Amino acid sequence: MPSVPEELIRPHPGARPGAIDIDLPSGVRLSVDSYVNEKALARVLRAFRHVS
Repeated sequence: MPSVPEELIRPHPGARPGAIDIDLPSGVRLSVDSYVNEKALARVLRAFRHVS
């Protein structure tokens, strides 16, 4: 099993520190927390921008 970088391991499984909800104009709501991968989130937001 590949090792996971320590900064990606949640210290308290199930906890969502820094949780935020993003309401898009299309009515879609994204929920992320401080563990979200910024590049992945940017790709998701770009995809929704092109769909709307």
